[in-house]
Formats: sequence, structure tokens, C-alpha cells
Amino acid sequence: MIQLKRDTLRFIILGIGLVALIVFAVAMVVTPGNKWTTVTLVSLATGILGIAGFVLIDPDAAGQLITGRTGQYTVTTWLLSIFFIAFVVAMFIIVRTADLAPIDVTENKEYRLTQETLDFLGEMNADVEAIAFYSTQDASGREEAELWLGNYARASNGRLTYRFVDPDRNPTEAQQYGVTRTGTIVFVQGDRNAQAIYPDERNMTSALVQVFIGDARQVFYLTGHGERDFDGFTPEGFSSAKDILTRGVFQLEPLNLATTGLTVPENAELLIIAGPVTQFSAAEVEAVKAYLDTGGKVLFLADPGSNAGALGSGVLGVDFNPEGRGFATSGNDGTARTWSSGGNPDTTLRGHTGAVFDVAYSPDGETLATISIDGTVRVWNANSGEEVRQLEGHSSGTGRLAFS
Repeated sequence: MIQLKRDTLRFIILGIGLVALIVFAVAMVVTPGNKWTTVTLVSLATGILGIAGFVLIDPDAAGQLITGRTGQYTVTTWLLSIFFIAFVVAMFIIVRTADLAPIDVTENKEYRLTQETLDFLGEMNADVEAIAFYSTQDASGREEAELWLGNYARASNGRLTYRFVDPDRNPTEAQQYGVTRTGTIVFVQGDRNAQAIYPDERNMTSALVQVFIGDARQVFYLTGHGERDFDGFTPEGFSSAKDILTRGVFQLEPLNLATTGLTVPENAELLIIAGPVTQFSAAEVEAVKAYLDTGGKVLFLADPGSNAGALGSGVLGVDFNPEGRGFATSGNDGTARTWSSGGNPDTTLRGHTGAVFDVAYSPDGETLATISIDGTVRVWNANSGEEVRQLEGHSSGTGRLAFS
């Protein structure tokens, strides 16, 4: 059996007591809410008993330690050690209280919030709790989520708080919010909640906005006429616009009127027509008009100088029937039209994919010819509006035509 000298035992007990006091100080700093937990109470009691044991085992030696030359040196050393420990604890408290944002050293600054998100977080007028459901096995995913949530919490002026829940250990809470997979973050505000299925700005801000405003507003963008691609990453693509819209409260989906029964869905809160280049059919035009007549909203985007996908206006050419039975016009909307002598429309000639610059009757009045920016000349039956022939060969649009 090992026999400890009394002085050695005293200093071991003193060391245990001082370590316990350090644990007590750190626990008081890092423990949220009620500070008097089992850890703080036990560490404080151990610290007091350690110091008391050091004195009571040999009171005379304790007194001599304080008054003697060696004792004064020892006390000075202990005081310097305690001062250093207190300095470290104080710095820890200052840094924790300041809640400084971590420095984003990634090449593309992928953890930096956009100004739109910062503005929204700064203007929040109600408290929101974010519950991140991560299993203990997904340590890297939890670390990623905590980086994002920390950024959101700091930018919200205290309005957003967050906590982590292990769905395997707390299946009831996961079931309460309909969480079916680890890595889901649920934002809760009052009786509303919304899920972000991945920790990034697009998903988290969309869910957060949805919590405040409600379900995402349905937006459709037309396709089928060469419109701008909302999934395209080329300079002509609108992927960045889509990213900004879906980061807010909008849900974007493509819509091809030709395949949906020529109707705009009833849940459409906005219809975007972004830079079409080919002609709309008459039925498609009527479908858009019907949507507008019922209170719908349309955002129309057209490139300068374009024919606006045959939805534009403007007469570019006119010719009278040689027999005096009316006249024909060509337009910026990609069509040509025949009219009665009284000015009533008779037939619409559709086929060109761009503005029709000019129109001309044949000498007998039975045939029409049109020329377009699409580089083609088309010949039509003037009475039925049926296309008879198409002449190709020009490498760009031409402006005028005439019959021999």
C-alpha cells in the first residue's frame, strides 16, 4: 500500500480544490438559463472542501506557508496562476458575450448572407425558433448548419434562436413537425412552421419568409416561344432571377399553354412572359387575355427592337387589292391581315416567326406575298389565308417586296 506524506496529501487536495473552482467558474459562464446545475454545485463544493482540507490537515504548516519566506514565494506563485486563470476566463466571457461572427475564409464567401436576407432578418417583428434535426452521427452536417444558423441569429437582432434535436432520440418532436429525414431545419413562429431541407441561404430564407407570409406564391413563366430560360446559366439565362425569387416567397414553374388546354392555372398569382421570339397562336393570346380579364397579373419582358414574340403592335406595310375588294396589312406582331373595303378584318395570315415588313397583292388579287425579319418570303391564298409557298435563301431579314 502506498503511504502518502502529509504535505503531499495536503497539496493534492488543494490542487483538486483549485481545479474544481476553475470548473465551477467555466460552468457558470457557459451554462444557459439556471446556472445552479449539478456540475456547478458539485464543483463549488469540491473546491471549498479542497481548500478547507488543505488548511485542516496541518493548520500550523498552512500558517507558516503564508508567513514564511518560502510560503510567500509560494503564495505569490499561486496568486499569479490564479490571475492568469481569471484573465483567460474573463477573455472567454468577453468573446462569448460579444457573439462575434466567425470569419468566412472560403474562396467564394459561401457563408456570407445576401443583402436581401440581411434586410429581412433586420426587419423581423416577431420571434422565430429554428429547430435543427440532426442525428449524432451527422457531425459534419450539424457543424454546417450551426454556421448558417449562427449567421442568421446574429443578423436578426435576437429575434431568431435555434437549437438542435436528435430525431432518433426524440422521434416525437420530429413527428410533430413532420420531419422525415435528418438534416431538416424547421422554422417555427406562432402556429406556423416551414422546413428547410438543406442548410443554405436559398432554402433557409425561403422557409423563414414562408413562416411570416404563409404559403409560397405561385408564379408561372411561359415557355414554347423561345423565351428566356429560367434554368439557364448563360448570359441570356434567368437563373439568377429565379434564385432571388425562390429565395423569397415565390414558387416558379414553367407553363406551356399549348400543352395545358390553353388555360392559365387558377392558382397563378403572376404570369411572366420573358422575351419570346416566336409567334403566339390566336388561342394562346386569348388565354392570356382571359387570365387578365379575371384579375390576373402579367410581367411582360421584351428585348428592345424585337417583335415581342408576336404580341407587339404596329403596322409595317399595306397594299390595296387591285380589284378594290379591300386591302392587306403586315405587322410587327408577326402576322399579315386582310380587311374588307369597310375596314373589317377578314383573315389573319400566321406563319412567320418575326415581324412582317411588307405585304403585296398579285395583279389578279388572288394571291398575297409577305416578307419578314425571319428571312423568308411566304405566298398565301388571299381568300382562304392558306400558305401556298415559302421562299427561303436570304441570310437575314429583308424589307420590301413587289409582284411583277
